[in-house]
Amino acid sequence: MFCFNCGKELDNNSKFCIYCGKSFITNDKTNVDKKSKFTKRVICAAVIGMIALIVAISLIVVILIADNSKLNKDEQLAYQNCCNLRNRLQDPDSLKLYDSILLLKHYDDFGNNDYTYTIFKYGAANGYGAIRTEQAIFKDDEYIMDYDDEIDEDDFDCERKRKIKIELLDLEVSIEYLGEKPKEYDIIDIDVKKIKKKMGLK
Repeated sequence: MFCFNCGKELDNNSKFCIYCGKSFITNDKTNVDKKSKFTKRVICAAVIGMIALIVAISLIVVILIADNSKLNKDEQLAYQNCCNLRNRLQDPDSLKLYDSILLLKHYDDFGNNDYTYTIFKYGAANGYGAIRTEQAIFKDDEYIMDYDDEIDEDDFDCERKRKIKIELLDLEVSIEYLGEKPKEYDIIDIDVKKIKKKMGLK
């Protein structure tokens, strides 16, 4: 063999040149070092990529969970009124929500939403511990009465309650028997499961 540095002829098994001192082992070691560095870079890139993927998936999951629990304006009103009712009960922990929660949004002649009724069926323990079923009526965020309540003539607010009950009865008749709702109303069906989840109810 010949030295690739000085060109002198050497023994085939020489590890270095006896004339110029050039080592022949260094080149192999350099190749090994290059391969080792390349392998380390590939492994490092793979680890970084995996971490980035895990972080991205985690962020997506967090965003989806946050979006799912976020309430829009109508749902927020329904949630607020359900919480309001629960706070009025003798046994707040006995509250159960049934079926659907309806928002009846009334619009004035100019198309503005001037008030909204929230109506929902619920169950709660009475004084004897038995669960009674009622249907609550709220006007905006104010509790008015349960739908089946008899209006007390001595109640200072009895006239307003009577008007509200007549209004809701007329609306119910229009929808049930005429098959259409008056144009000044919009009916929003709220997802009960979403409200129950927000309230921690089963």
